[in-house]
Amino acid sequence: MPTVKISNSDNKGGCDEFINKLESKSAWKPDSWKESFFCPSCKFVSKYDVIPHINHYSESLRKDDPKFYTISISFSVEELRKVNSENIKDCIEALREFVSKKVMAEYAKGFHLKPDEILWYGKVDWEPITRNNVPVYDIEINIIVSAIDMFRMQPLFVNTTNRKDVQSSFDVKRFREEVIYLFDPTKKMTVSEAAGAATDADF
Repeated sequence: MPTVKISNSDNKGGCDEFINKLESKSAWKPDSWKESFFCPSCKFVSKYDVIPHINHYSESLRKDDPKFYTISISFSVEELRKVNSENIKDCIEALREFVSKKVMAEYAKGFHLKPDEILWYGKVDWEPITRNNVPVYDIEINIIVSAIDMFRMQPLFVNTTNRKDVQSSFDVKRFREEVIYLFDPTKKMTVSEAAGAATDADF
């Protein structure tokens, strides 16, 4: 089943460090292996647009509030076969659609919002690898989402570590469960199983 993680590590300031870290993971790759950031309205977004957009919205939050959260989704080779595409670019496009239309819609639902009421950007990282002498692809999706809604009226805090002092209506366990189910409906899990499938971790 896909591994789904939500993190709030080092998210009290700007998102520059996180975005640059994502970019650095692809620095060694040839251009044909690199993917741009994407959002609901655009498939190709520069980091120079992502950083100021997320940081600008963060200005509406208090100094010690979380400013953004990060989501990572990774897959096994067998799971990626469900995308039903032998062409890597078609596979990437299918995963972008999965994030835009399903994953982030479920995230918004966790705050009783519509998908277009949250600000986020995603990035698919991939590279060809060989497993059991068979060429396959290693793929991971990373998403950064603002901790305030598009109208700058509702903070969107997520209690990623079950801290009692963090007030949030967002159900992290159920979100993980639903993302796994949305990717593969045969993998319907209980909330407790979803919690065991992935633990919070820093990128």
